[in-house]
Amino acid sequence: FIISEGSMAAATMRHLATVLLAVSSNHKSRPLTSRIQRAPPHGATRGVADPSSQADPLGPPQTPEQPKAVDAEFVDVVLTHTTADFDSLASAVGLAKLWQSDGRLGGAVVVLPRGAHPGVADYLALHRHLLPILELKQLVSDCNLGLLKIRRLGMVDCQRSDRIGPGAALLDLADSVHVIDHHVDKESDVGAGEVIVEHVGSVSTIVTEMLQQATRKAQRRFAALCAHGAENNGGSGPVSEGPLERVEAERCLRVLELSDLEATLLALGVHADTGSLTYDSAGPRDGKALAWLMECGASQAAVNDYSKDGLSLEQQAALLEAFASVKLTVHNGLRIATATCWLPGYVNGLARVAQDMLDLGSMDVLFLAGGKSSTQAVFTRF
Repeated sequence: FIISEGSMAAATMRHLATVLLAVSSNHKSRPLTSRIQRAPPHGATRGVADPSSQADPLGPPQTPEQPKAVDAEFVDVVLTHTTADFDSLASAVGLAKLWQSDGRLGGAVVVLPRGAHPGVADYLALHRHLLPILELKQLVSDCNLGLLKIRRLGMVDCQRSDRIGPGAALLDLADSVHVIDHHVDKESDVGAGEVIVEHVGSVSTIVTEMLQQATRKAQRRFAALCAHGAENNGGSGPVSEGPLERVEAERCLRVLELSDLEATLLALGVHADTGSLTYDSAGPRDGKALAWLMECGASQAAVNDYSKDGLSLEQQAALLEAFASVKLTVHNGLRIATATCWLPGYVNGLARVAQDMLDLGSMDVLFLAGGKSSTQAVFTRF
């Protein structure tokens, strides 16, 4: 619309513009801290204005109060190993969930010390915001500032400090260290108060069993409390006896209940480290864990999409070593190949290496022998 220069409306609009410019200029000139809404001071009532705050809104900002010392919050932290794979990530998320259920104050977070496998990175690009993941730098900064104190530090799928890279800086900041691993040929060097190392296909299997046992225990406790309350209430319902205990038991059950996302991630962890139950390291416990995770809502379609990972670094090294030593012989029209690979340690999933050699090489039969160079222990694949 058009307003003539001499009209009353023009004068009104000019006055309004002047006021708006003054307010905008004053607001922008204030420091950010003076514009953050803060909680009322101790003793003040919410919704009741503090007389000291009745300053002119267009006047100069009030001098901010000096921050008061606050008590640090406790937190439980679970570390994956560097270049996290699905087993390490899944077991870390599962252990954090288990620790959250015990009713202690504070939360539980997962920290990836440095990097992740490509498949895991793709997964995190879509789902990271749904997982309790905290950056290592942020955690260390909060600890150094006294904002956080690490109560329990967990290490999954590893038990040596060199496997957690920069995460080793947290070892001295934690009240206690807990290790859960499935590499029975390794020895821990972190001085952990609790070390759980079991001969299964994946750490996700161990953590899944722990979650399953905790869930069953919580269900029994909640049922017993409800039954006890009903008896003391004349059978009319669990309302009179131990309400706080029942509330806590119900909270524990809710925390332990796996979401479809969590069940799928744990299933991915089992599949990844057992070759979908085809590796020698896989056993009945891994299969039972997968069955329970399917009951909890694990998505087979998602597992199929994300479990098509390439070879691990150890498997890639074994593949190169084996191809360099291949010898071919033709017998009755069959191309028979023999190969050896001497490696520093045991390679999980050598069957996958042999399958890739058959797929990539022009051979009908393959005899693959691999072993530790120090002990000359041989394990074969045909």
